[in-house]
Amino acid sequence: MSVQTETVAIEDTWNPEDWPARQPYSSIYDVVETTAGKHPDRPALTFQITSGPKDKAVTLTYRDLLSEVTRMANMLRSLGVTENDVVALVLPNCNE
Repeated sequence: MSVQTETVAIEDTWNPEDWPARQPYSSIYDVVETTAGKHPDRPALTFQITSGPKDKAVTLTYRDLLSEVTRMANMLRSLGVTENDVVALVLPNCNE
């Protein structure tokens, strides 16, 4: 199928009223939370702490990522950080 044919097919079937109302996410947390609710066991992040030939990569699911993000948010709240505060994090290149 040519690009022209595909474009015409998309335009002919496009009906924005068929789509649910889309609201933009207000934060990255909302994106992670929504995705974790829909697909908790899908891989979200894969990383390797060290780069040796026998070192294995670690994969976090969306459920795991949500848990870590929530833990960090709670730690920041416990330090007195509120909704509109600006926070800079300087961290080593790792999953923590």
